[in-house]
Amino acid sequence: MNYINQYRGLPKQVYVICLSRMILGFSSMSFTISTLLLRSILGLPETIIGYIVSGQAILAVLASMLGGRLADLYGRKRITISMFVMVVISCFMSSVLCRSRWVIPFLFITNFFSSAAYPGIAGMLADAMRGTGRREGFSLLYLCSNLGIAIGPAIGGMLFYNHLPWVYRLQAIIICCAMVFFSVFTVDNYDPSIARAKKELDDRSGGENTESVFKVVMARPVLMRFYISLILITICYQMVNFILSMQMTDTFDLQTASVFAGRVWSANGITILILSPIVVAHFKHMHQYKKMVIGVIFYAIGFGGYAWLRFPWMVPALAVVWTIGEILITTDSGGFIAENSPPSHLARCQSLFETSRSLGRVISPTLFGHLLGYITYAQAWHINSVICLSMGVFLWFSYKQLVVNGKGQPAAAAAEADK
Repeated sequence: MNYINQYRGLPKQVYVICLSRMILGFSSMSFTISTLLLRSILGLPETIIGYIVSGQAILAVLASMLGGRLADLYGRKRITISMFVMVVISCFMSSVLCRSRWVIPFLFITNFFSSAAYPGIAGMLADAMRGTGRREGFSLLYLCSNLGIAIGPAIGGMLFYNHLPWVYRLQAIIICCAMVFFSVFTVDNYDPSIARAKKELDDRSGGENTESVFKVVMARPVLMRFYISLILITICYQMVNFILSMQMTDTFDLQTASVFAGRVWSANGITILILSPIVVAHFKHMHQYKKMVIGVIFYAIGFGGYAWLRFPWMVPALAVVWTIGEILITTDSGGFIAENSPPSHLARCQSLFETSRSLGRVISPTLFGHLLGYITYAQAWHINSVICLSMGVFLWFSYKQLVVNGKGQPAAAAAEADK
């Protein structure tokens, strides 16, 4: 099978959006070194770092919801570009203040506006793929974003030790290039004036657009359990960003930790680049819940392996294992959400994907930041594996109850699952 053929024949706008997302992925140089910056450069203790990382995640939750709402009401493209303008300004300020604790507010600002921007991109992609090809379109978006992430963090890790300000300068420059490309070559197919007119009509008549996104999700158990499981799975995933960097610093040294903090994401991105087309082609007709069950097993093995971390090469090697799980869990999530969401709430339901993950990012550093005062790194990774396997059991029984027995899935999605 030619695994690339599944991505042919998509609308031109899809390729432009995916390429823009790949360029934005190149700018992800600072997110892998944030823990190292806070601990090794600014000298903060683990508990405070946990609060800071959790605070960023809380803001990301609010920003993602706000971004999805604004994108639905005022246009996807306009909101996306506006948010990234703020990110660029914040990155330049971070480059000036990166060795001072005054950089911390700008880390929050950068995180907030970047989180608010991405629901608009997902909404534009869903608008361009109405009716057909959404699974392939969101898979390609995921593939392209991770191609960028394979390169950006590696550069950030190499610059961190000797050229820290350039991490943020390059991030700002790359985002500017991505937004110029995005603004010139994309067309926003979504008309916010129609949405606002429909909202006004719904306000008078009590139509579906007056419902909050939470009521929409509560009425769709398949989506609700998906988001719940995503929160818990992200608690485990976030440990790579939070605990692994500190563990490498204590096990090896700061320079080795900074280099391999980038390499773990290079291994992640390269694995996604190579295996995503194969995984998507072979599992495209499998229900999202079943793919997630298999994915969390890979998570349990890959994350659990860090309990026995002895050599630097183990960091990217184990990343290959848990990345396979990530592909299974994440690749088709956007298409799954789009198929189970009403058009009036599409961007907001897409924003809940990032909101759920952000909630997991809130809980993880706060929880394990406190636990590290009582347990070892190895014990933390063992807890991680237990959570992953427990979620596998939860998703399997949810699949049996909601999908096989038809108690929680819209008819169109159920028909797809039966293929």
